[in-house]
Amino acid sequence: MRSRRKSASSGGQPPRLGHVSAHARGKDRFCLQLVLPCSKSSPAGGGPGAARENGVLSGGFCRRSRLPQSGSARKVFCRGGGFLEPLRQKRHRGPQRPRARAGLFPQSFSPGRSQMKLLADLHVHSRASLDGRSSVEALIETARTRGLSAITVSDHDLCTPLPDCKDLFLIPGVEITSANGHILGLFLDAPIDFAALGKFPPPAQAIAAIHACGGLAVLAHPFAPQKLSPEEIARLGFDAIETANARAMLKPGANEKARQLSQKLSLPGTGGSDAHCAKELGGCVTEFSCEPSPAALKKALKAGSCRAVEVRACKWVWKGLSKIRREQSCGTVLSRCKALCYFAACIARDVFHV
Repeated sequence: MRSRRKSASSGGQPPRLGHVSAHARGKDRFCLQLVLPCSKSSPAGGGPGAARENGVLSGGFCRRSRLPQSGSARKVFCRGGGFLEPLRQKRHRGPQRPRARAGLFPQSFSPGRSQMKLLADLHVHSRASLDGRSSVEALIETARTRGLSAITVSDHDLCTPLPDCKDLFLIPGVEITSANGHILGLFLDAPIDFAALGKFPPPAQAIAAIHACGGLAVLAHPFAPQKLSPEEIARLGFDAIETANARAMLKPGANEKARQLSQKLSLPGTGGSDAHCAKELGGCVTEFSCEPSPAALKKALKAGSCRAVEVRACKWVWKGLSKIRREQSCGTVLSRCKALCYFAACIARDVFHV
């Protein structure tokens, strides 16, 4: 080994060859590694006289060497021949500030502009719902960080009071549990009287109650599950159909069937995450190109100048937690045990992607 080192050093210093990778080892050390392809035509002794193929020095592998912090002139010996100059350690620049996490969407809301792209999540649940797990304040903060311009708090069979917010449009809404599926009421001018409406009303009666309060009736996730036929949907007189739902993305083909139905009936399509916690917010959104005001958003939705956008699907574990939350509020012992089993199955689906 010593003779090989002497013969290599006497022939002069070769240029840097091969691919060099530097691996950090602690605060003050580097680890260099040079990988050189082997060649049968190279001399047994190696050194600077070794054969070169395609401009690469033939030989074996470079041994790893730890270098001190001072970055001295110590060289790394290559078994195939030659030496490699050590990389100089980069100067320590002190602690760096952590970069702010980019939002899920770019910031699209800017008061004072006449026409812009506005992203709205038109299907969100708060803690007021039996299966909701986030407060309205937490939903507002998450919507700001993710670049949303508007959200609709549509709790189950309840018109939730909303606080004043300057940099985010809070659209009053509701999700009515009818006898044949869920119906969203958006842009309500007044709260719905659920005492007069009753539990599980017929779809026609729920739509009439939404229109009486100045809102728009939207059929929520029509194929997850399917409870109304296309003929009944066309006859009831919906204002729009939810064609992008983050929780419906867990059921293959549900959103695609809703899009085909909206095109067949010539109804606008909306997008909403159906979020039951702040982490789910923005899974699906509705993109508007209009003035930044609730009245302009309502007018654009009624005219159909909007489109539904799928961003990311909901996780099964979030759906399982919502079921546990609901059963803790109004469930029996047997239903709570079933909810725990369902939650375990949701975890398995997320882990094994089934």
